[in-house]
Amino acid sequence: MGLLFAVVVLLAATVWVVRGWRTRGRRRLAATGPGSTMERAIPVRSFDEIDRIVAARRCGCGRPLRSTGEGARQLGAQRFRLTRLACDDCEEETVIYFDVTELVH
Repeated sequence: MGLLFAVVVLLAATVWVVRGWRTRGRRRLAATGPGSTMERAIPVRSFDEIDRIVAARRCGCGRPLRSTGEGARQLGAQRFRLTRLACDDCEEETVIYFDVTELVH
């Protein structure tokens, strides 16, 4: 019985560690991946494309993100659109930058 309990505890600890690695990886990608800064802005050609990317984005905890606001920036001839996102579960907030210079209206 003690061996069975030890196996269950070891399995639970392994699951906990793996989930932590995944969460850290997702948060690292959100902080350094595509769309994380204006220099890494995601080039888009339509507002529908922005909506699809935002809808597919997940928080570091794995839950869907909710849009809390949008804005625009311009740097020289380049135009950017940014979307602020928040997670209702862990309250993490993030911003995604899109390069809309080539956007077709």
